[in-house]
Amino acid sequence: MISNSLQRIIAKGESEFSNRLPLLCLWQELANNFYPQRANFTVDMTLGADFASLLTTSRPLIIMRTLQQVVSAILRPKDFFEIVSTNEDLDHNALSWLEHKTKIQKNHMYRRETGFSRAVLESDADFFSFGNGVKYIIPNRQNTGLIFRNVHLKEVCWFENEAGQINEIHRKCKFSPSNAIELFGDDKLHSKIKQAYENKDKKDFCFHHVVLTPDCYMDYEAKYGNKFPWISIWIDIENEHIIEEVGSWTSIYVIPRWQTVSGFQYGYSPATQIALPDARLLQQMTLTALEASQKAVDPPLLATGDVIRGDVNAYAGGITIIDRDYDERLGEALRPMTIDKSGLGHGLNMIELTRASLSDALYENKLSLPPADRNMTATEIMQRVKEYARNALPLFAPIEEEDNAVMIENVFTLLMRGGAFCSPDDIPESLRGEEVQFKFKSPLQDSKTEEAKQQYLEMLGIAGQSMQIDPNSTVSFNIPDAFYNIMKTTKVPTEWIKSEEEIEQELASKQEQDAIMQASQMAQQAGAGGQAIKEAMTPV
Repeated sequence: MISNSLQRIIAKGESEFSNRLPLLCLWQELANNFYPQRANFTVDMTLGADFASLLTTSRPLIIMRTLQQVVSAILRPKDFFEIVSTNEDLDHNALSWLEHKTKIQKNHMYRRETGFSRAVLESDADFFSFGNGVKYIIPNRQNTGLIFRNVHLKEVCWFENEAGQINEIHRKCKFSPSNAIELFGDDKLHSKIKQAYENKDKKDFCFHHVVLTPDCYMDYEAKYGNKFPWISIWIDIENEHIIEEVGSWTSIYVIPRWQTVSGFQYGYSPATQIALPDARLLQQMTLTALEASQKAVDPPLLATGDVIRGDVNAYAGGITIIDRDYDERLGEALRPMTIDKSGLGHGLNMIELTRASLSDALYENKLSLPPADRNMTATEIMQRVKEYARNALPLFAPIEEEDNAVMIENVFTLLMRGGAFCSPDDIPESLRGEEVQFKFKSPLQDSKTEEAKQQYLEMLGIAGQSMQIDPNSTVSFNIPDAFYNIMKTTKVPTEWIKSEEEIEQELASKQEQDAIMQASQMAQQAGAGGQAIKEAMTPV
C-alpha cells in the first residue's frame, strides 16, 4: 500500500517529467548536431539506425569527441585521486593507512565487472554535450563489489534545496522480468512480474525510483529515526507495489552539472549551447558548397526540346540519341550550362571561418599548450603551464567538484560501510576523528606541485650561496621540514620515506656517534699534548 506522502512525491516527479518536455527537445537538437548516438530524447531509435544521416560534415562530432576524450584522460588517469586528511600534520602510520586505502578503493573501482570505465566515459559524453550526466553506483547483489552504470538523461529528473544542492531524484525506467528479479530478487516483486518471468513473457514493466533526503519525506522519522542521510524507494507503477524502501548512506545517483543558472535545477553545456548556431550553419554551408562544387565539376545540361530521343546519358561511355533531322547549325542539341564559379572560393573561406568559430566554442584551442617558438627557460615553461591551467580551469573544475569528488566520496562510503577497508578499530589513533577528503590529479594541481619543487630548488640555491658568505646563515633555513613537505607534495610513496620515530632514532644515534668521535679526538689531542710536555721537560 502506497502512503499518501509517497503518492504526493510520485505525483511531484511525474509533474516534473511532463514540465521539462521542452528541455528534452533542446537536448534532442544538441544530440542531432554533436552526439547523434544519443539522439533519442523525443524519438525512438531503432537498432541499426544511421545516427548521422542528417549531417553533411562530421567536424562538430570530431571536436566534441576530442573534447570528451582529452579532458577525461587528463582528469581521470589510473591514479587520478588519493585519500587525504584535512590535518596536514599526520604521522607516518596515518599517511600509510590512507595510502593503502587509496589502493584498495582503486582496485575495487577498476575491476572489469564494475563497469566503471564504461560508465564514466558515457557520462562524460552526456556532460559535455548537454551539461548534465547521471551515474548509478550501488553494491552488487552479493555485496562483493560495486556496479557503475550510466543512466539516460530522459529517464531522470531532480530537485534542489535552498542551498542549491540536489535533494530529490526521480527516475522512470523499464525492466524485463528477468532483469527485475536479478536486481531485487523474486521475494520483493509483485506476483504478476514473477508470473511473467515464469511464462517467459517479453513485456517490460515500468518502475519509478525515488532517492531523497529525510526532509523531503514526511514518513521518514517514524520509519528510520535519524540514521540515514538518504532514502531509496523503488515502486512498481503498473501494479502500485512498493518493491523496496530502505535507508541509504549515499545518494546512489551522481549527477554532475557543468554550469547552472539560478532558479533552474538542470545544468547546461557552455560548449554546445554556444556552438549550436555555428554547427547548424556549418551543416548548411557544407551542403551548399558540396552542391556548388558538384555543379562546377559536373554541370547540369541544356537540351533542345523534341530533339533528344530517350534519356540523356551523361555518364562515362553513355550514348544520347539525337533526331537525325536536327540541323546543328541552329545550335548544339545538348550542351553544359554555364556556371558562375566566382563565389565558390568565398564560400569555402566562410566555411573555414565557421569551423574556427566552432573550435573556439568547443574549447579545442584550450586542450593543449601552444607550441614553443624558441628555447625557453624553466621559469618561462612553468608560466606557460600555469597559463594553460588557468585557461582550462572552466573545463576541469566542474568535473572535479561536481563529478569526481561526489563519485569518489560515494564509493568510499560504500566500501567503508561494506567492510572493504578494515575494522574501525584498525584506524590509526592520530587519524581518528579527523575528516577525510580527496585530492585529485589535474593540470592545475600539477602546476602547483611543479611550483613547489621550483621554490624548494631556489631555496637550496640561496642557502648554498649564503654559506659561501656566512657559514652560519643556513640556520635560518628549515631544510629537513622543507624536504619532508616536498616529498609529501610530490606524492612519494610512504614506504620510501622513513617514519618520524625512525628519523629521530637515526638522528639520536648519529649524534651519539658524533659525540663519541669528538670525545675520542679530544682524548687523542690531550694525550698528544701531554706527551709533548713530558718530552719538553725531560733533560737532554
